[in-house]
Amino acid sequence: MDLVRGRLGLAAAVHLITVALNVALGAGAPLLAQFNPLSGIIVVFALRLVSPLDVPLGEEPGWRGFALPHLQADRSPLLATLILGVLVAGWHAPLLLPQYGLRPLDLLVTVAVTFWYTWLFNHTGGSVLMTIVAHATEGIIEPSEFWAAGAAAAQGA
Repeated sequence: MDLVRGRLGLAAAVHLITVALNVALGAGAPLLAQFNPLSGIIVVFALRLVSPLDVPLGEEPGWRGFALPHLQADRSPLLATLILGVLVAGWHAPLLLPQYGLRPLDLLVTVAVTFWYTWLFNHTGGSVLMTIVAHATEGIIEPSEFWAAGAAAAQGA
């Protein structure tokens, strides 16, 4: 449970730092009305956690439940994760098509997150559930909700 709270706390801290930097660079301060209520965050998290059509439940059993243990059977966790990170990034490469809006840098983030998930998987006794929970926390808070839509335009003016 501490890992889950830590993961949620880390996500919130990263977003708050992003807001602080955005405001420091000249954007307006976010309004409280822009934040989703906690109940909305909980509902989105719960749906991401149990929906077989969403990414966490669809990917984690394969990546961490099947591939990672097989890769780590005869490789170090570091090498196994590097291989898995490249595979996961390749899996997400079609999202680079213009209609999806993913940037090439996002694939490097995917590889980096693979290292976090390997650490989590290995330090929870091989718990795929914990990687599903961690994966489900991603996307429940959108950075764009922390400031007005015109913040980028204000920067460009």
